[in-house]
Amino acid sequence: MSVEQSPLFVCGFPSGGTDLTKNILNAHPKIDISGEMPFIYYLYKYGYSADTTFNDLNGIEVFRDLMKKMDRWNNLKNINYSSYQYPVSIQHVLHSWFTSEGVSIWGNKTPQNSENIDNLLKIFPKCKLIIVVRDIRDVSLSWKRKWGKDYLLCAHKWQARMSKAYQMLQKLPEDQYSILRYEDFVSDVEFFSKKICEFLNIEWSSNMLNYQLHLQERIEGKINYGERIISNNFNKWKNELNNREVKRIEEIAFNTLKLFSYEVQVATKQVPLTTFEKMTGLINDIGAIIGHGNKFNNNNSIVKRMKTLAGDIRQNLLKAKQ
Repeated sequence: MSVEQSPLFVCGFPSGGTDLTKNILNAHPKIDISGEMPFIYYLYKYGYSADTTFNDLNGIEVFRDLMKKMDRWNNLKNINYSSYQYPVSIQHVLHSWFTSEGVSIWGNKTPQNSENIDNLLKIFPKCKLIIVVRDIRDVSLSWKRKWGKDYLLCAHKWQARMSKAYQMLQKLPEDQYSILRYEDFVSDVEFFSKKICEFLNIEWSSNMLNYQLHLQERIEGKINYGERIISNNFNKWKNELNNREVKRIEEIAFNTLKLFSYEVQVATKQVPLTTFEKMTGLINDIGAIIGHGNKFNNNNSIVKRMKTLAGDIRQNLLKAKQ
């Protein structure tokens, strides 16, 4: 594939399996998916489009400064690369910044982009999308254990984001997107990694079966990050959530659970999050971030927690402007 190859975006929901998917993909010698960049979809607001070309270094430098501001976690590996033959396309420039030479499939993993597919397409109309979906009951449990965040607000966000993603995907050609259920993936990594490679039009690599042997990084605070895959690592909610909690989560996410073929255990219909539940959830989440943050991160100072809160606020403000 040429450097004009459009990117691959791995999207979904936090604690929903996107990290594992990215790491398994990156075990393939021809794939390089970067870490999170939650504002990349916002490029169109600055006048950039799929047709953008740069005619000199000055244009590149302006674009570079913008991308550095968007790269909150320094995930652009070669952001200072500048050896181009002009004119050069925006796709070529981004490919060179996101990854190293010799990689066929490049792209980004940002869970939140599942609700920004329409804006991503304004910059990358031919991009490919892998939407990773995980049972909201396990996701809510993960949020509760890891962050102490409100499990009902989590269910509300999940149903809104994942249903929006599903609706957007229905407007695209079938060869442009793939929906991957976390539970299916961990149950049979070989089968589904082969399906992914087929979707990406590249040969399968057995490296993907033992991704942890090829992982270049470790991220503190992320449970099971870089660990061997546990094939039955799901349905924990059945033992750790009570009947009342399960029912309310299922009511909030009822239609979206059905949309992704998850079996509903208790609820009988969709019952949206109430205004009171939403306000209570927001207060609880702010308190959880400031009070303790990620419970599994030993480097979790008050400064880091306030930065997390500021990042969340910034993201919500950008979303409100759309």
